[in-house]
Amino acid sequence: MIEVNFCDRSIKKFVSTPETTVGELVQKIQQKMYLDKDIESFGLFEAKIVDGVKIEKYLKADDLVPKIESGGRFEFKKRFFYNDNKDDAVCTHLEFSQLREDVNRDRYTLNERELLELAAIDLRVTFGEPDASKHKAGFLVNAKHIERLIPRSFFDKKKPEAWEKLLLDEYQRIAFDPIESDFQGKLRYISRLKEMQQEFFGSVFFEATQSSTSISERVPSVIAVNRNGIHAFKKPPPPEKKGFFSKKSDDLPSQLALVKSSSFKEIQGWAILPQTNTFVYTITSSSASEGLRVEYESPVAADIPDVCQTFVQKIIAETESE
Repeated sequence: MIEVNFCDRSIKKFVSTPETTVGELVQKIQQKMYLDKDIESFGLFEAKIVDGVKIEKYLKADDLVPKIESGGRFEFKKRFFYNDNKDDAVCTHLEFSQLREDVNRDRYTLNERELLELAAIDLRVTFGEPDASKHKAGFLVNAKHIERLIPRSFFDKKKPEAWEKLLLDEYQRIAFDPIESDFQGKLRYISRLKEMQQEFFGSVFFEATQSSTSISERVPSVIAVNRNGIHAFKKPPPPEKKGFFSKKSDDLPSQLALVKSSSFKEIQGWAILPQTNTFVYTITSSSASEGLRVEYESPVAADIPDVCQTFVQKIIAETESE
């Protein structure tokens, strides 16, 4: 038996032998989840922490299920977001769970107001309509719910009790908006995040390091790929230790900073340098006849071209069908 983790924090066990392929295991997962729509967009990943960073490697269907190294685990999640699955409860749940996790991991650059609204919708999905006799001071703090509702970049800026009050106030505020079920709540969460992050919504993220020869130092980065193209972000520096008299509430959160967004129309091509695990793509440039070359090293560099190609193929198919 092997354990597979899901973005909703659940774990399910499946029978696997040394001869079981990843594709066969994925099929078992889909059957157990009653997942029969948009199945090609999901996949099995091997996740592990390397130097404090979570690395998620996509496992190919034809390969045998690998043995998990110490500290690693299997995760089942979406490999790309493209189709609208708002009529399918299973897909919606899996997409909601993954998008919520991405928000909590600071993958999306949101302001405090936006985060509180999304967190309140999450509370509505999890606990239903607010109940003053239950959902009061101490409810979120004592159960340690705040850590899963507020990203780390914001969490340290206020005391847990202060976040709790803001969250409960927002939870109460949205109570006046009708949500018929947790399914409708998940759709609302997805819709609001899409409105807040139109350019980057539905991205899949890859840990990387900028390796361009035009800079003298290696820059920790994140590559995001969605239907709009490839987006390169610079990761914030590690948080500094605060002095005793520091006013954390006045500090700006440390978030991803956009370096460059490139649509697939602008991108001339991409490739992998396997010796250095480097993902290379070339952007049309008025100042360079051969285009601007961009390079990022990544332990999962080999996964990026397939995701890019999938988006391009789907965009072409969608255009031809119109």
